[in-house]
Amino acid sequence: MNARYLSITRTDPFTESETDKAERIVAGELKQRRLTEKQLSELPKGDPEKVEIAIRLRAETVQTVGWIADRLCMGSRNYANHLLWRSRQ
Repeated sequence: MNARYLSITRTDPFTESETDKAERIVAGELKQRRLTEKQLSELPKGDPEKVEIAIRLRAETVQTVGWIADRLCMGSRNYANHLLWRSRQ
């Protein structure tokens, strides 16, 4: 294989640490709000608790809206992006 190709496809440790940071934020927010993972997944997609956590994740990490939507069970990335946009209005 081409060495250039390998350097592009390897997982960057920086990306993994950002994901770890995002997971720590989610865990802290769930603990602060006294929610479990199961309760989080059972909340409605546009629940204000989820939107507040998503706002913090966007402000403090480089995670994509798609990742945040998946992690917080918010539906599609487009819907999550709409909720984030609406929260700024």
